[in-house]
Amino acid sequence: AGAIPTVNGEVLAEQAVNTDQSHGRFDFLLDPEKTGRYTLVDLKSISSFGLKKRMEEGAAPEHCAQLCRYFLKLKDRYPIDHGTIWYISKDGKPGLTDLECRVTFDDELIQSTRADIEDENSAWKNYLTTKNLPPMLPLEPNGKAHWSCRYCSLVQNCDKAHQIGNKYLPGLTT
Repeated sequence: AGAIPTVNGEVLAEQAVNTDQSHGRFDFLLDPEKTGRYTLVDLKSISSFGLKKRMEEGAAPEHCAQLCRYFLKLKDRYPIDHGTIWYISKDGKPGLTDLECRVTFDDELIQSTRADIEDENSAWKNYLTTKNLPPMLPLEPNGKAHWSCRYCSLVQNCDKAHQIGNKYLPGLTT
């Protein structure tokens, strides 16, 4: 009888929340008090440097948006009160092991996330009818692809010259 609940024999952990336009997998829903109200949890392994930054700045906006996407896909199936992004240090330096950031699914976050989803859906529909891709998102300063590229169904068709060899987008080849 752990904190990760089951509903009709279904464990509420590591489940895909996919659509034709996007994919993802939430880590788990918690209900430690067994109230029937859930906390949506996303685990993020992070370097101690990154963890220190999160301790100073709070949850990364893109992680909040990702968790909100899961919330929007799950809210009609499960009563979710809030979310938690749980950052866990990969290298476990003393004093830098983990951080829990509470995420409130307020109107601003929901509206911003829905606008992003609408933009992506519009780009997807445009691609299906015209085969024209949306403009390529710029690389992040560290050379990584924009975080949202990893969750986009168009990534395999994107500007491959820009993306090939980027270890953060596995599976892309010439």
